[in-house]
Amino acid sequence: MKFIIKLLFFILFVSISTAQCPSGPGTSCDGSGTSLNLYWVGTDASNNGNWNTPCSWRVGHTGGVEPCQAPRSIDNVFFTSGSFFGSGGASTITINTQARCNNLTIGNSVNSLASTPTFSLNNPGFMEVYGNFNLITNINWNVVGGNTSGPELLFKSTKTGNTITTAGHIMGAIQFDGIGGEWALQDEFNAGSLNFVFGHLTTSDGVNDHNMNLLTFDSDVQSGGTNLNRILDLNSSTVTVSGARSNDRYPYNTTNAPTAQWEGRGTTPANFNFNAGTSKIIFPQTNIFIRLGGMDYNVITHTGTGQLYDHFGPTPCNIDTLETSGRLFFHHEHTFNVLKINSIGQEHNFFRHQIITGDLIASGNSCNPTSFRSEFNRLLTMPASVSAD
Repeated sequence: MKFIIKLLFFILFVSISTAQCPSGPGTSCDGSGTSLNLYWVGTDASNNGNWNTPCSWRVGHTGGVEPCQAPRSIDNVFFTSGSFFGSGGASTITINTQARCNNLTIGNSVNSLASTPTFSLNNPGFMEVYGNFNLITNINWNVVGGNTSGPELLFKSTKTGNTITTAGHIMGAIQFDGIGGEWALQDEFNAGSLNFVFGHLTTSDGVNDHNMNLLTFDSDVQSGGTNLNRILDLNSSTVTVSGARSNDRYPYNTTNAPTAQWEGRGTTPANFNFNAGTSKIIFPQTNIFIRLGGMDYNVITHTGTGQLYDHFGPTPCNIDTLETSGRLFFHHEHTFNVLKINSIGQEHNFFRHQIITGDLIASGNSCNPTSFRSEFNRLLTMPASVSAD
């Protein structure tokens, strides 16, 4: 009996000393200036804790020494089944201020836990990732809606070869901002507002092209932005932009139509290497307010029945195929190969020159004609033939 009591005491002591925080980092903590591999253990016996509390982590493995500081941009962080030995996974990792790491890896062993760990964001918290980003299915990713003044997740790498795996989870407001950084999607990407500042993002993993589902998209042209350090490859992906203007977290300005579902104002081939490939961009909202900028697009589809308003852009926009089920309102110059209008009895307004080089396909009848109105003597250059659906 005495042996059993001693054994139980030993197990209890090891559990508490490993999972609960001491008064602070001791003289044996690891404060190395080089990159550390940090493993989550949390600050209490149930493996709950704050990301920026040093004793939430252990160096090298879950039984390692405590680091002298919270994860830095050079440190790799890991979550394994051993990270949740006291809770079986029923733990919360809290982010309530700036959180950083290099690679973020949630191991496949977490999928075998009886319960689901939760990543929770509280205002004004946000996360910066300087390397790979790898989630798995058995987590609650609630790093959304917490930072009211900007993005919740920022990809800040300045090196090539980074991968992003979201495992079906919905990201919040996202920002890509790393000169020289390169990221490749490994699965379907679901997020709120996406702000593209610097870097190279591709939807292809080298074998498959992955779709994106966003609320809004912003091309944020900043000083120093060129087509060499701002590259977006859409390949054959479908990008669905389903949000309203109110979902735009990155206003273009504060006076003249500050928000848009797709913001490309000021974007030109000189400051953004936008490779549409054979992609399709879908806007399902009834009314759409966008600024397509000076980029070249493959297929744009507006499935809503309201107004598709492309606001002013100083540089003409080239679109292979644009299809709408609503009505067009253009303050921007376009050249289309194919313009297809599925709506019946709508008037389409043009405030800039529109050129159709291929086919104009319009729906309508004698009772509900489709009409085009050119304001301020703007031109509509029509193809040699027009067909009616």
